[in-house]
Amino acid sequence: MLERGVDPARPPAERATGRAARIDIRAAFHLATAGGGDALDLPVGRFAVGYQFDALAVDTQAERGTIRLSDEADAGGILDKILYTASTANITTVWVGGRGV
Repeated sequence: MLERGVDPARPPAERATGRAARIDIRAAFHLATAGGGDALDLPVGRFAVGYQFDALAVDTQAERGTIRLSDEADAGGILDKILYTASTANITTVWVGGRGV
């Protein structure tokens, strides 16, 4: 958003320059989880006491799964691979509101 010119700290003439906005996958994931919960004042998006426990367990080596990790993948790279390439076969357990479903 700051790239698109919505930064209130910038003078109006420097805003809305038409440049494409982009965020990385970690920022998008945060906005979809904890950041969204913060924006809506909801206790979601974090593994913390007092928050709803909604989660997926992902098996990155599931036989019929579609995730292919490389040895050099760091934590951010692993998150990228899971978010972009996971399939239903990779999901082993789902919790909603703290209960397995």
